[in-house]
Amino acid sequence: MSATTELTPRGREGTLSAQTYPTSAPDRGRMKVATKELLRKRDGKQKEDAMGMMIIRHKVRDYGQWRPIFDEHVEMQRAAGLFNPRVYHSADSNKSEIVVVFDTEDTKKAKDFAASADLKETMIKAGVLDTPTIYFLESID
Repeated sequence: MSATTELTPRGREGTLSAQTYPTSAPDRGRMKVATKELLRKRDGKQKEDAMGMMIIRHKVRDYGQWRPIFDEHVEMQRAAGLFNPRVYHSADSNKSEIVVVFDTEDTKKAKDFAASADLKETMIKAGVLDTPTIYFLESID
C-alpha cells in the first residue's frame, strides 16, 4: 500500500495515510481498522454512531496563528453537525500542511458548511494559503 503524504496526529504516535487507495482485500481491511482507530472517546465512551467524517487538508502560513482562530470557530462547527475534531500535520518536513478530521452527524449540513462564505472568510483570516481539499466520508458498516 502506498501513500503520497504521511500525517501524524499532534501529540500521539502513529501515522495516517492521507491519500491511500487500497486495491486488495487485506489493504482495505487495514484501512478500515485505521479509520475506526481515528474515532476517539467522546463523553467517556467510544462514538460509534457517527454518520461519517469530514476531512479537510490545507496549508497554513503559521500554525500558531491558525489554531486559535480554528478553536474560536467551534460553535459554527457544532451548528454544522461537526464534532470531535482532530488536527494533524505532515510527518514530513512540511509542518504547514494541516489535516482536520471531524465526525459528522449530517453530511448535507457538513457540505453546506464547507461551501459557506463564513468558512472561507475564517480560513483567510487564519492564514490558509491554498484551496482546501475536503473529503466527505460515510460509513458502509
